[in-house]
Amino acid sequence: MIHAMDIFKKEGIEQIHLGLSAFAVNDTNSYFEADIPKKIVRFLYEHGNRIYSFKGIHFTKSRFRGTEYRTFCSHKGKLPFREIITLFKLSNFF
Repeated sequence: MIHAMDIFKKEGIEQIHLGLSAFAVNDTNSYFEADIPKKIVRFLYEHGNRIYSFKGIHFTKSRFRGTEYRTFCSHKGKLPFREIITLFKLSNFF
């Protein structure tokens, strides 16, 4: 990855997007965030490393000390199972 970044820099590319760190949520709760889905996402991040390396990917991306952008998932229902499955798909889990 470092070699690739050096080549990109020589080619004039200033930014590289490393993609999502699936289910890596911060510990603060905002008034507009639903409690149940956030608890589910936190649980998957903390205990789901047997099925996907959530923590490993987040740690690796954090080592590049880039800019982190918060990403939100909108849903209508109390339990957004379809939206969580979509997040898995975006993370190339399936």
